[in-house]
Amino acid sequence: YVTPYVGGGLGGTYVKWDKLRNTSCADNGSGCDSTVEHGGKGSWRFTYALRGDANFSQYVQFLDDGNREWAHKAAAVVIVVSARRTKPTDGSAPRNIGTHSLDTGCALQSFTLQASDMGYVAHPMAGILTEKIREELGISDEDYKVEAAVAVGRLAPAQELPERFREREKKSQRRPLSEADSGDKKPLSRASYVR
Repeated sequence: YVTPYVGGGLGGTYVKWDKLRNTSCADNGSGCDSTVEHGGKGSWRFTYALRGDANFSQYVQFLDDGNREWAHKAAAVVIVVSARRTKPTDGSAPRNIGTHSLDTGCALQSFTLQASDMGYVAHPMAGILTEKIREELGISDEDYKVEAAVAVGRLAPAQELPERFREREKKSQRRPLSEADSGDKKPLSRASYVR
């Protein structure tokens, strides 16, 4: 689906909902294999704009006011979408995917972990303008659910944030994983996870 637009520049965005091609790279640096292709059967899709692209300002405008205040400095803005039903290629009827949001959340977690491993920060956001995203990217509400957006980039010093966001930039107050280890390798009780 191609969406032309005029905004901070003239451009367009292309959202492809069929075949997906993965690039698989070996951890030891021996190379990448771009031949892995599957028929787009997964229930999630990511569409993105990189800072400097003609459509980057469009993607920033998909965020609510609070997220827009800081995310315009990100290297990329990603929109995360889930498919509500299958798209069979064998002529059979589409089926609802009851776990589409869960599947997409798992994919998003993998995305954020991979970004961290590569030295980036991927910050998921629920504060988005879903109707605007659907309309401008041509995403059918019947077939797809706009789940979230993600700002991706390098961590900047907290003082570069608008003042009202600086206080939030603290180390997590969660209990460290090392404190949750019982040491005797017995399964932890449910109460062990509560602070």
